Amino acid sequence: MMTLLEGLLLGFAYVMPIGAQNLFVIHSSMTNETTESFKISSFVILMDISLALACYFGIGFFVNKFPIFALILQVFGGLYLLKIAVSLFKASGTIDTSLAKRDNLASLRSAFVLTWMNPQALVDGSILLGSFNSKTQTSSHLFILGVCLASMTWFYSLTAMMRIFHTKLNSKRLKAINIICGIVLFYLGATLLFSALTKVGGV
Repeated sequence: MMTLLEGLLLGFAYVMPIGAQNLFVIHSSMTNETTESFKISSFVILMDISLALACYFGIGFFVNKFPIFALILQVFGGLYLLKIAVSLFKASGTIDTSLAKRDNLASLRSAFVLTWMNPQALVDGSILLGSFNSKTQTSSHLFILGVCLASMTWFYSLTAMMRIFHTKLNSKRLKAINIICGIVLFYLGATLLFSALTKVGGV
């Protein structure tokens, strides 16, 4: 039971910091209907859990062994984040109901890119989760279960909270949310690209 709790606590610490995933869920929940919001959250959870499992079982080794793979991830991930940021900067201060008609494949693709196209997350996750894998080998299933439960609990709770408060939105507040999310995503994307360019320049 203690191993499950450790996994739960680590899982919360891993997903709660504001990053691309959380911003995606927040903005989607603010601009979509409830059913669509929870569907997108489910896609993010699916990608997040798949990344956690991959890190737990050692994908970081693959990233470290083949630097070109990490470089490709950084470039595509960075460009995708910049694309989203620019679209948020251009967005008006009104709720875009067309987002609710977004097809499942597009939502799943966005969740995949925002989760997996970050080699730093792969390496950090591998180090963090891998270290606990070696510590909890006899009850590893309970530990990773806790991590997965934390992901589900956090993203569904975040979605529910955003849906509760979405009625308080006006055009000015929505515009502010777009700009804040856009700035953070632009920064994350630029950071990935700068890191990639630095590596290329160092070769």
